[in-house]
Parts: sequence; structure tokens; C-alpha cells
Amino acid sequence: APYMSASVLRRGRQWLEAYLKKGAGAGGVPLVDDYSVAPSWYSLYAVVVHHGRMDSGHYSAFIRRGKDWFACDDSAIVIVSEKAVLECQAYLLYYISCEP
Repeated sequence: APYMSASVLRRGRQWLEAYLKKGAGAGGVPLVDDYSVAPSWYSLYAVVVHHGRMDSGHYSAFIRRGKDWFACDDSAIVIVSEKAVLECQAYLLYYISCEP
């Protein structure tokens, strides 16, 4: 099974947009914690969005399958453009390990 990672996003929409433009949908980008070892490659495959206030609200998600993105909100799942993902206010990012 591929390794999965979840990260809380605190960098904002500009970081998510830059990340996706670097090729997250086309093979991933390297993430390096320790520069003495070879980098691991990860590809973004899901984004969780929080709607509402800090003490209440609702969560929805964008999930990538292949090159397609899907918006998941309760019982509705619809295909969306990458632009919709870039414009969201991301709360969590999910990555999957991949080959460079």
C-alpha cells in the first residue's frame, strides 16, 4: 500500500496554487525533511475545506483520481476543474507517495 500523509495547511491559497502548478497532478513534487537522505516524492490527492466559524461549521473535500478532481460534499460528488481546487480555502492536504 502506498504511504499517505496528511498536513494542516497554514500557508494559504498562494502556496496551494504554486504547489499544484509545480506538477502535483503530474507526478508529484519532492518533499525533503532531512537533506542527508534522498527526497521522497508525494503527489497531492485530496484537499479538505472547512466552511463556517472556528466553533462550528461543515467540512467538504476535493479528491483527485487520475487527472480529474471531484468535489465531495455530504451525499453529492461532482467533477470539478483544477481551478475550483486552486480557489478553495484549504484546511488539510492529503498526499500519497509516488515515483519521481
